[in-house]
Amino acid sequence: MNTKKVALVTGAGAGIGKAIALRLARDGYDLAVNDLKAPEETTAEVRALGVDCLAVAADVSDENQVHAMYQQIQEHYGRLDVLVNNAGICPIRTMEMVSVRNMINTYNINVVSMFLNAKEAVAIMKNQPWGGRIINACSQSGFRETPVTFEYTTTKWSIRGMTQAMSQALARYHITVNAYCPGTILTPMQDRIAQQTAKIMNVPVEAVREYQKKSQPLGRFQPVEEIADMVAFLASDEASGINGQDILCNGGQVMN
Repeated sequence: MNTKKVALVTGAGAGIGKAIALRLARDGYDLAVNDLKAPEETTAEVRALGVDCLAVAADVSDENQVHAMYQQIQEHYGRLDVLVNNAGICPIRTMEMVSVRNMINTYNINVVSMFLNAKEAVAIMKNQPWGGRIINACSQSGFRETPVTFEYTTTKWSIRGMTQAMSQALARYHITVNAYCPGTILTPMQDRIAQQTAKIMNVPVEAVREYQKKSQPLGRFQPVEEIADMVAFLASDEASGINGQDILCNGGQVMN
């Protein structure tokens, strides 16, 4: 068995997921990184930091693909210490625009995928005397609604509840479960969100960005590294007593 701690980060091809993978690599974890296509750029950057990295392509909402991914991790490393359930999508639609198919698809990708990954991770972690960590991607949208993110917001509220339920179900295995809840982050996804929001609301994209910036108490957007720092803390030994929490890391944009 590998003697180094091992972490899996889903949705690690870009943005927050990539930043999390790189931060955990700097902390000395060996990594498995996932995306729909094997995230080769992330893999190369992780390996350049001197740790082992396994790139795994899988649709995290597909049960068979998820199972195969964990088989690869088990065969390659023989252990799993941290699962970062980061993969997800943020469709920009008002409630009136959302179809049943839209709703089901978004729930499958944002919520069911986390359940599938957690089930597979637990099958490994519960046989480890030290247990493990499951860290779910939530959002400040799990605490408030916005006019154009109806289905996304409902999934994030679901993730808050699932995180708390998982924390109670898995504590006996020494597995903690928490969620990180970012605000407005500088990522390619955020650029797309601003552009689509502007289109739906029929305003210039600059107006959306100005509104987003004014909503930041710190007067700035958050870099992805700040979210990666929070996840790294939740993965660390120092966070061993934190369980079942949905932690806002948004600069005070939304408060609990």
